[in-house]
Amino acid sequence: MLRKLRVLLMLGGALAIIVRKPGSPAVTIRHTGLTIATGRAYAEFLGITQCQCEVKCVVNPSVCKGFSYDADATCRHIDHYELGTPRNGSTYVYYLPLGLPAGTIKREDGLYYLYNNSQAFTLDQARQTCLDKPGFRLAQAKTKQTADIFRNIHWYGDFYIGLTRLSNGSLVWMDGSPLQVGVLAANEPTDYATGVTAVMVYYGGIFSGVYYRHEMPSKSHGYLCQANYDDMPW
Repeated sequence: MLRKLRVLLMLGGALAIIVRKPGSPAVTIRHTGLTIATGRAYAEFLGITQCQCEVKCVVNPSVCKGFSYDADATCRHIDHYELGTPRNGSTYVYYLPLGLPAGTIKREDGLYYLYNNSQAFTLDQARQTCLDKPGFRLAQAKTKQTADIFRNIHWYGDFYIGLTRLSNGSLVWMDGSPLQVGVLAANEPTDYATGVTAVMVYYGGIFSGVYYRHEMPSKSHGYLCQANYDDMPW
């Protein structure tokens, strides 16, 4: 008979019993320095502790998929998965009831990756597909170690990453941060054609190797998603 793990929690004087089966694939992701964006639908509770905020969420899994708790004792619950917004003193927790998405691989930089080589996604489709996977976004390279991972992925297919070109020619990641000089080394894209704003990783064959190039965002390619499940600076 399958054993059950019971967690006893106090909430407003009431005893909440949470029953979980050992070996459950559920994963809890906890980030510091992030909060739930106020631009999305959420339920808000004021003047409660972080423990009470979490318990309110856990005992209502059908309507609460995650929560944030701010330094001013503001608790927010969400019924969907989304990336958090930076805020000092905040904690953002969300739950993956089915565990990590199939095919997720942890690489040398400590981040998690999902790759799709179907060559069937525009830039917007690739970006949204990554965001629809809890905790993921189109991959970004803030360090040379991560950029090397991009270049060492020999899947023989082109894929979008989260780098775009602004109208002034500067390259920025999709979180708004600029591309640091030297991160992409000599392979940094420089072909500034009109309307070519997306950046993809291109495999040119055995003799050409892997490099970055600009692309029309309406063209179809694969994508590389990236997630930070270990609360690392990125």
